[in-house]
Amino acid sequence: MSMQTGTHRTRRVGVLYGGPSAEREVSLVSGKEVADALRQRGYKGVSLVDVGPDLPAQLRKRRIEVVFNALHGKIGEDGCVQGLLEVMGIPYTGSGVTASALCMDKVLAKQVLARHRVPLPQRHLATTADEAATAASDIGGRVIIKSQVLSGGRMKAGGVRFAEAADEAREAAEAILGLEINGQQPMGVLVEQASPVAQEY
Repeated sequence: MSMQTGTHRTRRVGVLYGGPSAEREVSLVSGKEVADALRQRGYKGVSLVDVGPDLPAQLRKRRIEVVFNALHGKIGEDGCVQGLLEVMGIPYTGSGVTASALCMDKVLAKQVLARHRVPLPQRHLATTADEAATAASDIGGRVIIKSQVLSGGRMKAGGVRFAEAADEAREAAEAILGLEINGQQPMGVLVEQASPVAQEY
């Protein structure tokens, strides 16, 4: 949605931040920065809304007319909050329900991109350490092993690792598959040709 000049600046804006995900602390910082920026640009009715089970009541109580979504990770980026706002008839920033839900599942998102001929690194989904080793061998060269959980914070939890060869990929996958990341067990690992970047998130 567009939040530009004129009457838009008189609308009551709810900045959603915090929330229950593992990325809560990052979201708290983002939300405050967004609220400050909106106020500096002349928006009068800006409220910070820490997201919890009482979110619908908070939005009604504050008579929020439009939402700036500054949430990170699960609930805020996976279509849940977007669906609630659709039901409540409150316009919001960012992607809609379907795109948000799809993008939280990295394997499905990349399948859609590949279907539309978007260039992507070689990749294989593996559910065991041996499958990961075979995938790394097939790809060749340096690979990145990414845990498949519908959550953010994988890097901090050790759920993203690099490997130079099949044996290293096996060890990395075995370690990742034994993790619990934000209360979730990885459903598998994505073995992907490493891109020439300094750090993956």
